[in-house]
Amino acid sequence: MRKIAFLCLTLVLLLGAMGVSIAKWYDTISIDGKINTGIVNLKVTDLCGTWIYYDQNLEKEFRSDVELYDGKKLVSYAKAEFIEDAVTFKLHNLFPCIDYVTCAIIVSKSTIPLRISKLNFSITGDARGDWVTPLMNSGDIYITVKKYDAGGNEIGDVRYGTPLFSDESIKIDLHVHIPQDAIPPGGEEMLMTEWLMDRFASIKGTIEAAQWNEVLSSDGYDDGNSDGYDDGNGNGDGYDGAIPIINN
Repeated sequence: MRKIAFLCLTLVLLLGAMGVSIAKWYDTISIDGKINTGIVNLKVTDLCGTWIYYDQNLEKEFRSDVELYDGKKLVSYAKAEFIEDAVTFKLHNLFPCIDYVTCAIIVSKSTIPLRISKLNFSITGDARGDWVTPLMNSGDIYITVKKYDAGGNEIGDVRYGTPLFSDESIKIDLHVHIPQDAIPPGGEEMLMTEWLMDRFASIKGTIEAAQWNEVLSSDGYDDGNSDGYDDGNGNGDGYDGAIPIINN
């Protein structure tokens, strides 16, 4: 038996030296795949406004929520325009006792969850003096920013850290009302017409959304319910309620 085992071992070594391998059982699994990255995309899908026309036949003005092209005389308007990732609010020839509203609707077409990472607005008056702040304080000028689900149902106010998923939307509304009887900062001796006639203001704002895992909720904590909201914990961060407007 020793001679036979020795001969078998010798044969194996000789075959190995000659480059001949011994057959083995085996199986192979091939591995391939693809990698793609996500998309962050905010898209303006709709705009709204207020148009005031004068009907010469009826001799009266009327309000329209859509722009008309039937020859009626356009007197005043508040509208929004969108060009290259920028929404411009244009409010022209405003006069008292009209509630002007213009808006922009922004939808997330992103493939990844987002959170609001920047949200601010400012309204700056002209060099003749601050006429904007008194109207903001009286509630005649204000901005609302609301979130809607994919079905168009309102969810609540947007603030820093608000989550935004695919097909959810944000609606920005600018409300302006020129009062007939407000008291100007200089006192009653200053005529109202002198205070609010022929005034100018500029509007600046930014809304930014970033990937979900790079933006904390407004106080840095999720509050345990995974909704991404601050839940009104009163920590003084300014995001517990409606979005603040900074007036310069």
